[in-house]
Amino acid sequence: AGRILWANDEFKDTFELSDYKKSIMDLLPEIKKEDFPTVECDMVLHFPVLVNKEERNFQVQMRVASVTELDESILWNIEENGVPDENMLIAVYLYDETEQVALRKENQDQRLITGLLYIDNYEEALETMDEVRCSLLTALVDRKINKYMQSIDAIVKKLEKDKYIFVFQQKYFLYILLLRRDRFR
Repeated sequence: AGRILWANDEFKDTFELSDYKKSIMDLLPEIKKEDFPTVECDMVLHFPVLVNKEERNFQVQMRVASVTELDESILWNIEENGVPDENMLIAVYLYDETEQVALRKENQDQRLITGLLYIDNYEEALETMDEVRCSLLTALVDRKINKYMQSIDAIVKKLEKDKYIFVFQQKYFLYILLLRRDRFR
């Protein structure tokens, strides 16, 4: 089922195809029999593939091609591959999307997120301390916040004694969620 009848040089080099005895499902195990297209509609799949120990992303387009006169030795068996007509072949087009996927992810990761940080009961804590300890606590809090924000390449600005605004890249969003969950309950 899904036996390869012809491939261009790029496909042969990419998948190290030396003979045509292999099936498309052997080379791309992500493709299953039920993924084969029908006469009415094409099939488009997107998935990562391990090629030469490197993960690459492909878009696979499959289309049923009608062939009226073809040698019996290369016609596909209906029972084996589910092709709707004995005079049908499936053309498979592979598009390497590795670079586009990487660029999309990089673009997504670089989007900016703005956050507000409020410290609960900060004013009350400062009121109960003497002036020297208040300045020490304020400096310590500012230092901790600035140090953490610096670790995620964030820009932070103090708005009031207990309020901060910060901007960071989306790739650090998980760190902010962990900070919120673990440190500021």
